[in-house]
Amino acid sequence: MEHAIVTTSYKQNGVSIRREVFASYPAQAIIVHLKASKPVLNFKASLESLHPSKIDAEENQLFLKGQASAHAQRRDIEHMQRFGTQRLHPEYFDSEGNVIQNKHVIYGDEMDGKGPFFEASLTSAHKEGKLEIIDGQLVATNCQEVTLMLYAATSYNGPHKSPSKEGKDPHQQILNDQKKIEKQSVQVIKQNHIADYQSLFNRVQFTLPADKNQQSLPTDERLKLFKEKEDQGLITQLFQFGRYLMIAGSRPGGQPLNLQGLWNDKVLPPWNSGYTLNINLEMNYWPAEVTNLSECHQPLFTLIEEIADRGKGLAHDMYG
Repeated sequence: MEHAIVTTSYKQNGVSIRREVFASYPAQAIIVHLKASKPVLNFKASLESLHPSKIDAEENQLFLKGQASAHAQRRDIEHMQRFGTQRLHPEYFDSEGNVIQNKHVIYGDEMDGKGPFFEASLTSAHKEGKLEIIDGQLVATNCQEVTLMLYAATSYNGPHKSPSKEGKDPHQQILNDQKKIEKQSVQVIKQNHIADYQSLFNRVQFTLPADKNQQSLPTDERLKLFKEKEDQGLITQLFQFGRYLMIAGSRPGGQPLNLQGLWNDKVLPPWNSGYTLNINLEMNYWPAEVTNLSECHQPLFTLIEEIADRGKGLAHDMYG
């Protein structure tokens, strides 16, 4: 957690294999670095999405391109009718209250092309062996070292512009991000990532008397045992884990933390993964100032400023 890098290392048939994974804010990419003591790395890597999408291949990289839903609604038609909220859902009811749509997730071809476009790119570099694209997959054969770089972008262009008609070009955004680090080695990318992360993370040191026997246990076991015996080392670890999540999920130029996480794996997450401007959102940001992460507050302030215009108009319409 001190470096924001997930490291896995093991030996198989006498060969040492090491994998490092980190999400770099300076590089705007997720980096997966695989290294073996011999050229034994053989694998296939691909991109897929729960949303409608397609795969394009260019030289040594894959591009996944698609369009997210135009509208998503976790409540069903019966719930809306039972509570008399038909007028609040013109996607599902006409002006007379008749049902015109009965899907939880509606895509652009059914809603005037609405919905943000998205794109992801998987590019690679390697030593020894061969790395090639076959049938929409990145195939590594007898490599000793492989670096995978995952980039992603959307057409989101602020709250006042349609992402489908006035949106940014996600493909160009990815190319711009790639160009920034195209001449950097994975070691330099890693060093820049650590320096950026630690400039925030290292601001606060918090220690409590810790039991070495407890510290040697996996975190999931420590969580189970905590009910039986206090683990002060786990308390400090969870404190710093909260700071890590804020650093990872709320940085200037991005979107603020929401109710289910920016990278949740569901098309229709609980609460639509929305921004509920009450105690829910406030709780996400309680650690920002008191744990010395003021910069991480900025996306929330930006969101409030962006929606203030809409709130001003709504207040005028409702209250005069």
